[in-house]
Amino acid sequence: MIRRLSISANKLLNEAEVPREHQAEQLDLFTDYAEKEKQAQADETAHARERKIQEAMLGIKKRYGKNAILKGMNLEDGATAKERNQTIGGHHE
Repeated sequence: MIRRLSISANKLLNEAEVPREHQAEQLDLFTDYAEKEKQAQADETAHARERKIQEAMLGIKKRYGKNAILKGMNLEDGATAKERNQTIGGHHE
């Protein structure tokens, strides 16, 4: 039985501070490097889109409160997210 689980993060960097240098890569005859580059660009585009979505969500929550954006499951009967968002450290304001 698990009583407590702790997670920690050390040596975090801001996304802008992460080095983006390309490392040497061993080429082979069986890899389609044009497709690999195309996939890398698609991944970068998806990452940028996700970042914009997250920033928009954070801006909305900052302006209108934590209950401005909720998942649909948090609107069902018995859901507690709206109530928990109105507490401070588990205690009512």
